[in-house]
Amino acid sequence: NQIINTICPTNVFTQPDVSPFSTIILLNARSICPAASGDTKWKLQFIRDYMVRDDNLPPVVALGITETWLNDTYTDAQCHIEDYCCYRADRESRRGGGCALYLHTDLIGTNPLSHSDSDNSVVLVYVKSLHTIFGVVYHPPASSDEHFRLSLNKIQNYIDHCSRNNTVPDARTLR
Repeated sequence: NQIINTICPTNVFTQPDVSPFSTIILLNARSICPAASGDTKWKLQFIRDYMVRDDNLPPVVALGITETWLNDTYTDAQCHIEDYCCYRADRESRRGGGCALYLHTDLIGTNPLSHSDSDNSVVLVYVKSLHTIFGVVYHPPASSDEHFRLSLNKIQNYIDHCSRNNTVPDARTLR
């Protein structure tokens, strides 16, 4: 398990005003690498422009992205979207994969769980004010059943801990 750092402006944490018509988006991006070239270099900027829009559409409270293709050479600052906190699970041992969760800064996420292996990636974040766990799971078609079971166990342990204790677990204690 990894505890991940997030980039979140601290002066915008307010009581969330989340409408029942708020928007949650899931996107399979097939790379949002900021340094990408060719056909993928525009994706992160397109996502930023969409998320930070000035229109009458319901607010985007959460954006889940699978196949981010990010790794430890890309900082959170390079992937930052204004007014959103980014939680990442980058694939460790090979190119591709990974996932990210962007939560609006009005939603205070606590004790994120980030897990990634050679196949699967998982990000979970608890938002206490909504009593809700937001999560993104990337499970590629050719991944091993054993790795997927391990990822599912981590997810179940996180949910069980939240349910039993009405609190968020320290992600470092989950097995």
